[in-house]
Amino acid sequence: MSLAISIRKRATARSSFTRTANVLKEELNEVEPDKSVLDDKFIKLQTVNTELKTYDSVILDLMIAAEVPDDDLNNEVISCEEYLDEFISLSRRIKEKDG
Repeated sequence: MSLAISIRKRATARSSFTRTANVLKEELNEVEPDKSVLDDKFIKLQTVNTELKTYDSVILDLMIAAEVPDDDLNNEVISCEEYLDEFISLSRRIKEKDG
């Protein structure tokens, strides 16, 4: 798979991640969050997060193979970490609501 195709596919996964994360945030901000919504959307977020990690790995491998500059690689890693940080934050918030 080419770098351009991988980036476009990941972009759609990132959009799905963002939409799902936003639904979770809205539900978590409710006085009485709906547990079934939290459970269902978190399962979806986990699935999309796994998909994102796969695309991230492929993209980084392709960038390394293409010998892109280190600054570009570092920017790519930072971009990937933003989604991971969001996933970790939402995971913690959901766990706190369950606890």
